[in-house]
Amino acid sequence: MFTLAYGLFEVPTGLLGDRLGAKRLLVRVVLWWSFFTVLTGFSTGFVMLLVVRFLFGIGEAGAYPNISIALSKWLPAFERGKGQALIWAASRIGAGLTPILVIPIQQQYGWQMSFYVLGGVGLLWKIDNSATTLPSNRWMPKYLQQGRGISEENMKFIASAPFILGAVGCFLGGILSDYTVKKYGKKWGRRIVPMIGLSLSGICLITASLSQNDTLAVVLLSLGLATMDVTAPVAWAVAMDIGGKQSGTVSGAMNSAGLIGAYINTVSFGYLATTFGYYFPVLMIGGLLLLGSVLWLKIDATLQVATHSE
Repeated sequence: MFTLAYGLFEVPTGLLGDRLGAKRLLVRVVLWWSFFTVLTGFSTGFVMLLVVRFLFGIGEAGAYPNISIALSKWLPAFERGKGQALIWAASRIGAGLTPILVIPIQQQYGWQMSFYVLGGVGLLWKIDNSATTLPSNRWMPKYLQQGRGISEENMKFIASAPFILGAVGCFLGGILSDYTVKKYGKKWGRRIVPMIGLSLSGICLITASLSQNDTLAVVLLSLGLATMDVTAPVAWAVAMDIGGKQSGTVSGAMNSAGLIGAYINTVSFGYLATTFGYYFPVLMIGGLLLLGSVLWLKIDATLQVATHSE
């Protein structure tokens, strides 16, 4: 439900950011998601949990589109890749630290406490911000635990590896993209890095799905998700390039499409795994990544969307 709501409200929150300003929206986004993170821990039944997660997704939907609005105003075109690289690298570092920090809290105090702690951190950020005035691989833990038989204790560290490597991938992707833009221009400069990154990612995931060696599979999955993340800052930089004054709306539309795909992936992964084996959905994701690398040939960052005044 979270992913569905997140995808549906990306465009509206991006549009609001274009009209009202990114700062206003980002402060409200953090306050909203912090409140519903805490409220998740108070859920007393399945229906309440679904409602809370849906409302949580609505609030968080505005984060990345409005970050893109701010970056598009602050940074020239040849530095937008680096700007997005820092944002996405930070998000991956946070995701990488999460299993290491959250699993011990859950084991010691229960799952509810982890939501109280994480929500409290966001509320503290909001208080500090007010006083002084910033899919997806969710299938991976299930695949490793149920498909590969890896224990929860080992998952604490294994689940962190793709995100830590992903942070490196995000940072390198943004820097390399800005370099290739300077060297080859926007049209091909924005294409080169994601085409190579998605191709390598697809090869790694396909090989991992077919490997009988669990250690090799984990290494390949981590490398595959890291090379996939090379593309993330470039995609958001392209949304800023073609969006212009409508960068929040364009970024929201892009992320909305991605989140709808992530929702379909989340819903279908279990069915495909139990029907065809756990290797099959990973194999399929690898194939889609290879297709995605080819589709980047159709993306031209030199074009801009027309504004209402045009």
